[in-house]
Amino acid sequence: MLNFYWLKLTESVVQLFRKFFPKEVKEIEYMPYQPIEILKDYIPELSLKEKLLNAIEGSIGQDLDKSVSNDLACVIQLCKVLQKVMDFPDLTYTPVLVRTLKAENRFASTLDLDVGNIIVNATGTGNNTIIGHTGFIWKDNKIVSNNSLTGKMDTFYDIESWKQRYRIKGGMPTLLFRLKI
Repeated sequence: MLNFYWLKLTESVVQLFRKFFPKEVKEIEYMPYQPIEILKDYIPELSLKEKLLNAIEGSIGQDLDKSVSNDLACVIQLCKVLQKVMDFPDLTYTPVLVRTLKAENRFASTLDLDVGNIIVNATGTGNNTIIGHTGFIWKDNKIVSNNSLTGKMDTFYDIESWKQRYRIKGGMPTLLFRLKI
């Protein structure tokens, strides 16, 4: 009797095996080439903020403009980063940058130190012991800005060292601007 059940079980297993693993291998159906234009509908477009973050990251280690001396290039370097993602004028002076950002409908004043926000301490607003500076808030409390020694964008400053230099030593108010999404 046991042999009978064993035989039935074996037949069932063989039938199942044949069902899932047929003897004949069917040829894979040909799929025509689809150019990327058709597939781009399935790739989500990056937001303006994501594009800006990519531009900031790509600017690190770069001298984006050689028309201004390294020690005065912070505003033009920031403008060049913004120009990678939007139409933005070439500016060279922190007070003009502040006026422009306040007038721009794409930016809003903020108190948040979020990655990608613009930080500005404008020349002429403090005790006149140092000139102003600008940059982008970055990851790990760093700030991406022009390095006056090298003329390249880097993360020389962090939030605390920026505050010590521009707010405490320079007596300048710190302004922050965010990109409106």
